[in-house]
Order: sequence, then C-alpha cells, then structure tokens
Amino acid sequence: KKDSDKVRAILNYYQKLYLFVAGCIAAAGLLVMPLLPKIVKGFYGVNHPYLYYGMFLLETVLSYFCTWKNSLLYVHQEQYIGSFWNGLFQFIRYGLQFLLLGTTGNFFLFVLVQVVCAFLPGFVTSIQTQKRYPEEITAAGQKRKYPDAKEKRVLRSGIGAMSMHKVGG
Repeated sequence: KKDSDKVRAILNYYQKLYLFVAGCIAAAGLLVMPLLPKIVKGFYGVNHPYLYYGMFLLETVLSYFCTWKNSLLYVHQEQYIGSFWNGLFQFIRYGLQFLLLGTTGNFFLFVLVQVVCAFLPGFVTSIQTQKRYPEEITAAGQKRKYPDAKEKRVLRSGIGAMSMHKVGG
C-alpha cells in the first residue's frame, strides 16, 4: 500500500511536469509559426505550410500526454507492451502511407496518418497501463498527492533531460 502511494505521488508529479512541457512546446511552436517564411527555405513553394507545421507540432505535443502514465511500465519492467503497440502502429502507418501515396498522392492524408499513428501507441498503452495498475494511478476526482521537494528536483532533472533528448532527436 505504501509503495503504491509513493508511486502514485510520483506519477502525479510526472503528469504535471509532462503536461507543462507539452504546453511549453506548444507555445514555443506557435510563437515560431509567424517566423517560418524567414527560417524555412522554399517555404512558399509548399502548399499549406502552416497546416503541415501545425500537424507536426500537434504530433510532438500529443506525445507528452500519455508518456507519464506509460513510465509505469518501465517501473514494472514491462516495456514490451509499449514496444508491441509502437511496432504495430508503425507497420500500419507505413502500409497506409504507402497505399495513400500510391492511390491518391495526397500529402495531407500522408501526414495525418503519421500524426494519428504516432499518437495511438501511447494512447493504447496508456489505457492498458491504467487497467493493469489502477491502484498506482490517481483516479479522476481523487485527491492528488505529490512527492517531497528533494524528490521533485530529481524528477524534474530527469524529465528535462528526456525532453532535450527528444528535441535533439
């Protein structure tokens, strides 16, 4: 019971941090949007560049919404669940993209499939994690508890490092 309480507190804090990072990335991405013609060579040669930029920004931001919960699988050494869904949706993505480009040549649909297939593995894994470990995830309406200040600093530095790794590729 005590371990579940500690894990729940850490996950609550992870959620808060990941949503903060997602918000910062979304805000920075939106602030950069007006500068795109100045920083992207051939910007005006692309149809609907703002739409595609927005879709790629959405893909990046959405990736943070399920990550906090899926980190619980690493604690329980069950990363294979996320790996399975990543592999499956990557296979589906490539198949659909190949089919769509071959039959329609529609780049919008191509990018849309990419965005959806990038989000779905995390979402499905998140649902499975919730079902597997409901005692370690704070339910809606339940009072949230957070770790102490020292533990928060350690968690913040870890999430900051992961975010920089993600941004850097």
